[in-house]
Amino acid sequence: MHCTKCGTSTQESDLYCSHCGNRLGRAGGENLTASGREGNSQGSEAVHADMPDELEKVVRVEQAKTAGPPLVLDDWDYQFFKGTLSQYFYAITLTLRNTETKQIKLVDASVAFSDLLDQHMYAIKISPDQTIAPGQRHTVLGDYPVNEFISDQLRMKDLKKADIKARLTVRRVVFSDNTVLEVKP
Repeated sequence: MHCTKCGTSTQESDLYCSHCGNRLGRAGGENLTASGREGNSQGSEAVHADMPDELEKVVRVEQAKTAGPPLVLDDWDYQFFKGTLSQYFYAITLTLRNTETKQIKLVDASVAFSDLLDQHMYAIKISPDQTIAPGQRHTVLGDYPVNEFISDQLRMKDLKKADIKARLTVRRVVFSDNTVLEVKP
């Protein structure tokens, strides 16, 4: 079976793609059930009596019950540089903080950068493999390519950090006990 979003090869029993986090399904609208057998899924509550407790935790999806997001952007910084073969990059550093009481092991999140008038300039997807202890900060470093033919992406290099808004959007987090927290906007 392959992920329909990124094409990564997956096991038939996988519910989510290990590369992009996409929910895996079957052709013809059938989804895999919690036990990995074919059938119509009844949502996160559909579990089989013969399924071990550990697997039940993998498919349990919770809605965000807290007032704030499970992950916040405490600080960020960037540098613009020219790499090999005349490719331009932003070296971006993000400082994320886990506001939950459980350790986070995977994130589905992105950061959008805009000017003070909320004009979009650039956006990045955060690498999903982030282990962050409860209440702790974690630094994420990355080099992100810039398309020099898109003027909005190049605008950021000429602005001061104080003139740029960075907005973290968290869609889902997976905790160390394999529960998934979905964050609705």
